[in-house]
Amino acid sequence: MLVQTLGAIALLALGVKANIREKRAGVAFFPPINDTSDGGSQLDSAGFPLNVIISALSSPKVLTDNGFLNYVSSFSTNCLDISLGAYQSSNLGDGNGEVSQTLPLFFNFGNDELGFCYGSQIGGKSFSFYRQNGLDHGTGALFLAAADMEDVEERRVMRPSGFNTGRDAFVAAATAGASTFDGVTYSTTTEDVTGLLPAGIAGQGIAQDGVVKLLTVTIT
Repeated sequence: MLVQTLGAIALLALGVKANIREKRAGVAFFPPINDTSDGGSQLDSAGFPLNVIISALSSPKVLTDNGFLNYVSSFSTNCLDISLGAYQSSNLGDGNGEVSQTLPLFFNFGNDELGFCYGSQIGGKSFSFYRQNGLDHGTGALFLAAADMEDVEERRVMRPSGFNTGRDAFVAAATAGASTFDGVTYSTTTEDVTGLLPAGIAGQGIAQDGVVKLLTVTIT
């Protein structure tokens, strides 16, 4: 029993060291499709493309739950007390297997008083996010499934081209200029990544162009 316990501790230590090496090596993210042993995918359990990645090279505070929500709040408004049904899951190829999304969020519509609450009634730009933090490839990067949805009564039906337009709306808002919330100012750069998603039909039969936006967020 002692030998087994020591063996488990040793394996855990090796995993932690691997994570540290990966972060120190300046890795923005690990491509889930490169995972050959655990079924990693750039699509979530509902077939939604993970079409935005917050780079692990971003300021560390941005990659925490509270830090990321603060960042998103610097260019959008949300209402977090409304449930849109069962959470989706994703396998980021990091050794964690299928993991439930962290939180579903909706963008505002230029109405700061209504924000997400308004959007939940008439539909709008939304995203869920997942953290790549397993022992195999714990980069810390955040993977987002951004989409443009119909209203709640339509049971989260996607708008035409909703994956592309949802992604582009998120990126446009995030990169419109320096943004500030709760005394923290952010600067965001973006680049296109291809080869992670094949262009074609994704969840709900909606076409998407296969482009993933990689955002690097810096606290200034």
